[in-house]
Amino acid sequence: MRLDDYRSKLRDKNSRFKDRLYVDFSTSELVEASTVFLSSKQLDLEISTLIDHELRKRRSLDKNAENVEACKEIYKNFKEAKLKPIEWLYRARVRLRKIHNAPDVFGTFSTYVILLDWLDKNNNYGVYVGQTRKIPEERFAQHKRGEKAGRNVMERGRQLLWSLMPYGQNVLKAKTRRLYEGAVHHCLASVKAKGFKNDLLKVGGDGKNENPDEWPGSFQIKLRNFLREETIEN
Repeated sequence: MRLDDYRSKLRDKNSRFKDRLYVDFSTSELVEASTVFLSSKQLDLEISTLIDHELRKRRSLDKNAENVEACKEIYKNFKEAKLKPIEWLYRARVRLRKIHNAPDVFGTFSTYVILLDWLDKNNNYGVYVGQTRKIPEERFAQHKRGEKAGRNVMERGRQLLWSLMPYGQNVLKAKTRRLYEGAVHHCLASVKAKGFKNDLLKVGGDGKNENPDEWPGSFQIKLRNFLREETIEN
């Protein structure tokens, strides 16, 4: 089992368009991987959640003994780790399909998304969205050290969420980086998530200060139209 095979599927800028990232892995491989990714040394809640999603999908399509037992096994793995899957992750990935990829040009900035653990207060996870010139892993490490970081991120930051980072590979120009940060922020803030205000995902970061109604020209038209419709309905 190659762990990097699981990680690489998250980092494609178009991974959000694939409902089942791990459909090509066997059930036994997924169960084995869930044990590894829920261990203290290799903990990855994003991958574990996506594995859980795939196993549940297989069980819904075919309730054979292997699929049923696989779901029981990953449930046990989460329970033993005293953790829970990210219940809104699939919805967030689908919602991010409303944003457009950045132009295919050289840039020096990235957006990044950090999973925040609010289990003690809201029984759910939130996120923090930021933008940086550093590689996302370095910026996350800075947050955890308390360097230019909000207290919530330093204390509650769990990991990067690569499948929610379509601009995570240094593809943004300096002059547009805040626009893309705002696009990811507002898009994720419209996702349903249990336990938070209005049952919407709790999203931290400066992207909230970007006003979609003030975005230039045709920037993220699909997302802007969706957000306007949501505002009218609510």
